[in-house]
Amino acid sequence: MPTRKREARKNLREVSLYIGASFPAAWENVLLPWFERVALASIRSEELVAVVTPFPSTAVFLRSKLLEHSIPLLGVRFITPPQLRELLLADRGLALPLREHLRLLLAIAAESVHSQDVDLAAIARSISIAPDNLLRVFDQVSAAGWNFERTGPPAAREIVKQFEDLVRKCGFQLVTKPIARRPKRPKRRQRDLTTFC
Repeated sequence: MPTRKREARKNLREVSLYIGASFPAAWENVLLPWFERVALASIRSEELVAVVTPFPSTAVFLRSKLLEHSIPLLGVRFITPPQLRELLLADRGLALPLREHLRLLLAIAAESVHSQDVDLAAIARSISIAPDNLLRVFDQVSAAGWNFERTGPPAAREIVKQFEDLVRKCGFQLVTKPIARRPKRPKRRQRDLTTFC
């Protein structure tokens, strides 16, 4: 006969995905009952209780709604998809950089690009001031299995090349690299998509 603690651990390991037509309906029927059930269980259990939200602002909104209903949040982690990816890869022993480190390295790479080309200089200056947009695009392109050697504007390619060199010199492993590694399949002839457009 299963013990009560084992049943509680089994229930906490459940992963669920709910889709609702509206937030008020999802709040009343799914979110609020779920938070009421796991709020205190997260304190007693060693298991992680996490809520993945698309943006940090969504987590702040949910926290405020939960506090209005006096639901304790101790032990419940609110994370975004990139944080979830880092959390899932943390046990692999990789030297994963923090997002802040990547921003700094990308800004340094953009500042280190010296060019006579006015457009490249303007792009580099813009990226050095606000590296987040290019870092987000870099993540998306890398997660898709591509790289900037073949895609992206020529001006950004040089900056990304400098950035990748800095990441390598620091001994970091990018999050998308272990995910993209799969057993190699025999190469098939690739089609040029520009001919179909």
